[in-house]
Amino acid sequence: MVGVDRPYKRTVRQLADGSYADSGNGRYVTHPGYAENAERYVHAYLLILKDFISLTDYISNADLNERTYSYRTHELLVRVCIEVEANFKAILKENGYKRQIQGVRDFHKVDATHKLSDYRVKVPFWDGKNGIRWPFKEFKNADENCISPHWYRAYNKAKHDRHTAFQAANFGALVDALAGLSALLAAQFRDEDFSPRDSCLGISGYSKDNSQEAIGGYFRVIYPDNWPQNERYKFDWQKLEQNGPEFGMHSYEKS
Repeated sequence: MVGVDRPYKRTVRQLADGSYADSGNGRYVTHPGYAENAERYVHAYLLILKDFISLTDYISNADLNERTYSYRTHELLVRVCIEVEANFKAILKENGYKRQIQGVRDFHKVDATHKLSDYRVKVPFWDGKNGIRWPFKEFKNADENCISPHWYRAYNKAKHDRHTAFQAANFGALVDALAGLSALLAAQFRDEDFSPRDSCLGISGYSKDNSQEAIGGYFRVIYPDNWPQNERYKFDWQKLEQNGPEFGMHSYEKS
């Protein structure tokens, strides 16, 4: 069955053999034409991740702490969601989307091209049952009037009415938002940091749940393994890079 003969901009997906980076064919994510200023989006995430890891010195990764809230959880949730919005806008715009981007209805279009609702993110050293997060579950089987992710609703509530909605910006919402940003970056760049890797606390080694190290080395991402064969990438990147054009673009305007 015929696959996609060149990668789309800012779009990671399975290759024909079911892997994500077999035989050098995953190197497209580092090509300068693949994404504008990719390293800036990754660096912003790494700075937030560093601050989040510092926060876990005081709030442990645990089910019991998910309702804990503070000015620090509020601040980090706002920063994370600003980056989520920036990444969604970059994906849409760099694939030729000309409409005014107004929010979740536009962001939801990316689920069809990146399978965000199939990503799971594993949080390290979690005490309890909620160590694997499903940040974009609300996008699953949703129509154009889809519900925002729960953590994004918490962000909007706490941002617009901090006096009465301060508790919405709690640790659980923050963890889910950061897992969402981690998945969104993985869906664009896999685990590519575009810089020497920072040393930070994380999970390494073989994983029985097929999770793979995320950007920054803290979370682990469980990638979608259900791409139809005709939607998987099928190309020889070395030849494609030499002969071009290297990249295609999604037709988001039609959706």
